[in-house]
Amino acid sequence: MLTHWARRRRRSQGAALLEPYAGRAVLNAGAVGLQGVVDDFVHRAHRALGRPDADRWRDAAARCYARIGASRHTTAPTPTVRTPTVHLHPGPGGWTVGRAGATTVLPPVRGLHHLRHLLRRPGVDVAALDLAAGSSGTTVTDSSTGEIADRRALAAYRARLRELHEERADAADRADEARTARLDLEREALLGEVAAATGLGGRPRRFGSAQERARVTVRKAIAAALQRIEADDPGVARLLRDTVRTGASCRYDPDPERPVTWVLDGPE
Repeated sequence: MLTHWARRRRRSQGAALLEPYAGRAVLNAGAVGLQGVVDDFVHRAHRALGRPDADRWRDAAARCYARIGASRHTTAPTPTVRTPTVHLHPGPGGWTVGRAGATTVLPPVRGLHHLRHLLRRPGVDVAALDLAAGSSGTTVTDSSTGEIADRRALAAYRARLRELHEERADAADRADEARTARLDLEREALLGEVAAATGLGGRPRRFGSAQERARVTVRKAIAAALQRIEADDPGVARLLRDTVRTGASCRYDPDPERPVTWVLDGPE
C-alpha cells in the first residue's frame, strides 16, 4: 500500500508527464470510448495536490470539451468518498479521541497537544521548538554547549569515506566479497556517525541544542500519543502516521484520498 507521501509524488509525476499532451483527448477500446481530455486529468491532479494553478487547467479542460462538443460527464466519474468525523480534543476527564460514535478518553499526554496544534494548521510547517514551547507554556531559546563532533573529526570521517569508496571499487574489481562486505560495514558506521553529528547543510550539530532537544522530544511525544490512539482506533492512528511529519519542523498534510472532518474543540 502506497503511503500518502508516495501517492503525492506519483500524482505529481503523472501530472508532469501529461502536461505536454494538453488539448488532446484520452481514448480507449480502439478509440471507441472517450475518457476525457488530458487537461481534465491534469486539473484533477493539481487540485488534489493543492496547487494554485488547478483552476487554469479546469478552464482549459472546459474549452477542450466545448471544442469537441463533449460534456465533462464523458470523463470517468469521481468516486464519492464518505468523510468521517474524528475527534481529538480535551474534555472532561482527559482527551476525547476517535471517530464519532466510537470515541475513547485518553490521558492528557503531551503528544496529543502537538497533534491538535498541527491539525489546526494543515499544510503549514511548525518548528518543533514552537510545539515544545506551546505545550509547556515556556519560551524556548536555541542554545548550545558544544558540537557533537568537531570539524576536524568530521573532516577525518569524510576523508575516510572517500578512501573507502576507492578501496571498495578495488575490492569489487578483484571480486573479493569478504573485503567488500567489511568495507561496506565500515562505510555504514561512518555514515551513521556523520549523520548524527551534522544537521542541515552538513553543519555540525551541537550537544544539547534546544532545537535538537525539541526535535527529539516532540517526535517521541507524538509517537507515544499515536501508540495510545492505535490501541483503540488503528485506522485513525495509521492516518495520522501517514499525514503527520516530524523533525526540526513538523507538518500535517491532509490526504485528499482520505478526507477527514476533525473536531478539535470540545468542552474544556
